[in-house]
Amino acid sequence: MNETYVTIKGRLTADPTVRTTRAGAPMTKIRIAQSARRPVPGQPGQWEDTEASFYDVLAYRSLAANIAVSLRRGHPVTVHGKQRIVSWQREDGTTWYGVEIEADAVGHDLTFGTTAFSKVGMGRPAESWSPGEGAEGGRPDEGVDPAHVGDPERDPYVVDAGPLVDAGLVSDTGPLLPSGKEAAA
Repeated sequence: MNETYVTIKGRLTADPTVRTTRAGAPMTKIRIAQSARRPVPGQPGQWEDTEASFYDVLAYRSLAANIAVSLRRGHPVTVHGKQRIVSWQREDGTTWYGVEIEADAVGHDLTFGTTAFSKVGMGRPAESWSPGEGAEGGRPDEGVDPAHVGDPERDPYVVDAGPLVDAGLVSDTGPLLPSGKEAAA
């Protein structure tokens, strides 16, 4: 069977809902509202929003846990995943339909702001940590001065690409390597 993959951009309508599957894996559900802006016909310089579309997004395992820690109501996001149409019967007998996306990737939409990346510890399975825990057991943003997030003079982003280079998956980590005195250390 062919799957339909989609990529959507929108904003979270509520904080993520975190649950556990029957197998014990984390599952997170988010609801996204999406609308487009278009020019008003016959009125140069005037724009209007189209009617909003709503999508339920489900994520599992480490993606679910990371979403629960990283996203909040109102955040702009981009989601990529498998789309399916779901239906259900209401008490009055009417059938309702909705769009559900099983996410493969979710991230902040950087058109509207900045974000900082915090790597989850590789020695621990993502399922072993709970929302609010980072790689060292604290919040991912613990000790970060928000005024300097992304400031290359204060916060060089160092990525251990050794295993990726050894496996031949990357040959250069590009701008993620530190510059200046951190590179010499």
